[in-house]
Amino acid sequence: MLIAMFTAESGMAGRLITYHHGRFILESEGEVSPARIMTLDQLDLLEWAHPALRSWTASLVPDDSIPSRLTARDVWPPFREAG
Repeated sequence: MLIAMFTAESGMAGRLITYHHGRFILESEGEVSPARIMTLDQLDLLEWAHPALRSWTASLVPDDSIPSRLTARDVWPPFREAG
């Protein structure tokens, strides 16, 4: 299921985030956490397939896992999970 795609301003325009078998998948990268997705959303790097998908994804993230103030430097390279 399509969740979101990257904006033209993201540097990865058109790349998709999908949900399949209980996992979020970033096209050409692999699994990505809901927290990372919402971090990218805070930086306005995503266009959501439907507004309800944004709310649903956010509901899967513990409240304390996303910093309140972010910059692009906090997530660059923006699409790889730490570790």
